[in-house]
Amino acid sequence: MSTDDSIAITLHTALTHLEKRNTYVRILFIDYSSAFNTIVLSKIVIKVETLGPPVQLGPGLPYLPPPGGEGEMIVDFRKQQREQPPIQIDGTIVEKVESFKYLGRCTIESILSGCITGWYRNYSAHNRKALQWVVRSAQHITGGKLPALQDTYSTRSHRKTIRLVRTTSNHFGRKLQLNDSVLDDPVVTVHQSVGEAKEQFYYERTVFLRCMANSNPPVRYSWHRGRDVLSQGSDKGVEIYEPFFTQSTISFCQFSDLLLIRCLIIVGDEACRRVIGIGSRELEGKVAKCWALEMTSEIYLLEGVLWGETKILKLKNLRPQDYANYSCIASVRNVCGISDRNIVFKLTNKTVSPSIKLLVEDPIVVNPGQTVSLVCITTGGEPKPTLSWVSSSDSLPEKSVVKGGTLTLPAITSDEAGVYSCVATNNVGNPAKKSTTIVVRAMKKGRFWITPDPYHNDDNIQIGREVKISCQVEATPPEELTFGWLKNGRALRSSERMVITQTDPDTSPGTTNLDIIDLKFTDFGTYTCVAALKGGGIPEISIDVNISSTTVPPNLTVPRGKSPLVVREGDTVELECLVSGKPKPIILWSRADKEAPMPDGTLQVESYDGVLRIINVSREMTGSYRCQTSQFNGFNVKPREAVVELIVQYPPTVEPVSLEMRQGLGRPVAMNCRVLRAHPSRVLRYEWRLGNRLLHAGHFDQSDETEYTVKSLNREGWGEYTCDIINEAGAGRCTFLVTEF
Repeated sequence: MSTDDSIAITLHTALTHLEKRNTYVRILFIDYSSAFNTIVLSKIVIKVETLGPPVQLGPGLPYLPPPGGEGEMIVDFRKQQREQPPIQIDGTIVEKVESFKYLGRCTIESILSGCITGWYRNYSAHNRKALQWVVRSAQHITGGKLPALQDTYSTRSHRKTIRLVRTTSNHFGRKLQLNDSVLDDPVVTVHQSVGEAKEQFYYERTVFLRCMANSNPPVRYSWHRGRDVLSQGSDKGVEIYEPFFTQSTISFCQFSDLLLIRCLIIVGDEACRRVIGIGSRELEGKVAKCWALEMTSEIYLLEGVLWGETKILKLKNLRPQDYANYSCIASVRNVCGISDRNIVFKLTNKTVSPSIKLLVEDPIVVNPGQTVSLVCITTGGEPKPTLSWVSSSDSLPEKSVVKGGTLTLPAITSDEAGVYSCVATNNVGNPAKKSTTIVVRAMKKGRFWITPDPYHNDDNIQIGREVKISCQVEATPPEELTFGWLKNGRALRSSERMVITQTDPDTSPGTTNLDIIDLKFTDFGTYTCVAALKGGGIPEISIDVNISSTTVPPNLTVPRGKSPLVVREGDTVELECLVSGKPKPIILWSRADKEAPMPDGTLQVESYDGVLRIINVSREMTGSYRCQTSQFNGFNVKPREAVVELIVQYPPTVEPVSLEMRQGLGRPVAMNCRVLRAHPSRVLRYEWRLGNRLLHAGHFDQSDETEYTVKSLNREGWGEYTCDIINEAGAGRCTFLVTEF
């Protein structure tokens, strides 16, 4: 809430109360002027609560005034004035004063200024005379001269206008910028009332011609047939719809992003005109050229977006004379020197929407490095359609070449795979679109896992029991993937004891299994899973799995001295879990103490050596981290896991970081530096300095703040005071610039 709002609410509350008979208002003003922004919320709330106000205290009191900063001034307009009991704070009576040079005048002038700025422009002569009487009364109360009404209005409006021009964002949260005025060439599109023509427009058809242009400011349109001007009612077979709203850019002959509209509404055109004389040259040049335009009557304001008009020409039940050349003229009335734009569309009995054909298969499966050509041809359309290509990734690859209806992709890669579409447009009906999918062969992430006999509660491989080896590969396209198995380099075929299967692609795509029934000593050896694509062109992936008496499930531990880990913020840290067993599985790292992403933004991080490396560690990364065995490249058994504690030390975060304090000679100055966060927080010490001179030092006990007071300020006491609060990780600093009031 702004100061103006606070004053207005206070004034409204007081006046509403004074409407009642035999009532008065008593307000305690707290002088912030000598110690601005140095008040602590917790202390000011206690002080105000001591007064026992009949309303609940809100969060808007942010600071604590210094001793001696309170004063009570009573302005009593009642005919029978009464002595008021004194106000006490902590047993101390607040001094009553006859005048308050700064606060009283400032408050009254702020109230009047706010009202004058908001209402003065629409005041009648009677209103202004009544307000002038209020100003004279205010002058009598404050004992000082107040500015004239017109001067207050002009000055305040001028300042508000400057703030609007210099602001970085408007009410809608968008960044303001000065946009060049523009009027693009208009575009005419043709549509039918029932569906779209397949061959041609017939006489009984109704046709709509829509004219649109990107403009800034909003555009107006006019239609011509040949040399004849078309208007509503000029031809029974013609109707004109206006306006049919379409989104337009915001004019910045009218200050960008609604700035001028806000300026006109808030402070009126007089103050906005004055901006031209004091604004930047860029702003002056843009505004001066189009200031005379009555902008507010030519724009449509909807949820903060300026909307311009579109004109639609309706030709009812086409007649022979309707087949002609139609001109659409777009105009912004020569605003900012922008001339009119026009376009001509020839409507004939052969006018028809486009149709196309792709001379390629769908899908197209290729090897990486191949050159792919996609050919698209038009099979119909009048005027002649224009062909273009788009892809599912929003933009075509940089090295792609488009020539006519042919798109060429040289040395294609897996990243360039996707859907490619040919689009034909001639501004008649809907664009025609045909698509095909390019699939680039690829294989990656070959993995395996060993599953002991599921019918026994034992994670170990044992002679006489079943064991299954599974192999998985990610392949594109998956239907071309084939697997083969080797034992000690020799091909294996499926048999009663060695059963080879391929998993259902819907449940576990790209997976093959080798089941060894009734494991024997002679079955020990190295089994190799070989994955390949039928189309070739991609290297095979081979995965070796050793089955022997030394093949055992994993075990996971944290090395001694590696948990908890204590590091400084900004360091690089390595969290480590030791994994034993054969084969050694992939380790998955995740947060154990909360549902939060890992430092790289993912929920899990894979590690092949059991180490999680974190660069530039931050305080938010403090917590518990879980390392867990994965089934991949290991045993498909219940995961083993361990937890590593990470403690990140960081210097104290303090407030205020920087504060300017103004105080007069002989007056006290109290400076307070508070710790918000720190780790470690138990061993904290502080040092107060004026320049390089040490004033005071000590250690924190139970408190989270330290205060230094200058009892009577002298000239040597002006300068920069610093308070350094220090722990093992560093220091946080409060800075106070004490200057003359």
